[in-house]
Amino acid sequence: MIETLEYKALSAAKEAVECARQKGANMDDLGNAATKAWGVLQEHGIFAAFLWLAAQGQSEHNLIAKTMWDALHSAQLVSNRVNDARQAARVLERNCEALLHDLGRVMLARRILEQVLLYLRYSAKAHGESGR
Repeated sequence: MIETLEYKALSAAKEAVECARQKGANMDDLGNAATKAWGVLQEHGIFAAFLWLAAQGQSEHNLIAKTMWDALHSAQLVSNRVNDARQAARVLERNCEALLHDLGRVMLARRILEQVLLYLRYSAKAHGESGR
């Protein structure tokens, strides 16, 4: 079976929400952070989204950055693994040609990241409401 990018984005978001729930994270905070990261991605691009997440420095921002990076890794758009937002921003800055030089790869990466963030947002909202 070939996994679609849609499925990979959904899987990544579900795993992140489950991880956040196990750590006792506030689902509203996670959903809000995902929404803001999506806005930065839309307005300013991939690198800016990772930089914004790194600048926030909170656990939900690191979880979002790791989830985004893992989705890119799953789609074979990046080769390294990262643990948090700062590391993702550093790796992307040093190796930007691998992802950001080719228009096709940039468009694919943006589409994947958009889906991950939207699924993350809605999953967090759904789990936040069901947990009340």
